[in-house]
Amino acid sequence: MEFIQVVLSLIGVIGLIIVLLYGLRKLTKRVSVIGGSRLKVLDRISVGRDGMVLVISVSGKLMVIGATPNHIEKICDIEMSEEEYTAQSANTPAEGSFLAALSTVIANKKAEKAGDSDKPPREDGNDNDKDLH
Repeated sequence: MEFIQVVLSLIGVIGLIIVLLYGLRKLTKRVSVIGGSRLKVLDRISVGRDGMVLVISVSGKLMVIGATPNHIEKICDIEMSEEEYTAQSANTPAEGSFLAALSTVIANKKAEKAGDSDKPPREDGNDNDKDLH
């Protein structure tokens, strides 16, 4: 009789765990649908222990952001559509697409800086054209 009681208790505990996992899965799906129709993380790469660089799409506009536990900052915009970016990602390895896009953005920024070197410095001492706060 004691053996049957132990087996039934074990079945009850396993059943409770299955029900809880099913409920958590349903709750997670509901939360992701609510928040993700216009904002997508297309790529991410860790930089350091707590930092990461992400390529995100906000209503179809791509941008590169840096994120740490205490700070998020927009690095730049990517001049390509989400479809072009994902097509490029499909044609190359996953890490290669992010690296290629990031390299392109960095090269473009360096070219812009080289082209802007003949401009006089701003009065406030800030050489950036945009304040990202």
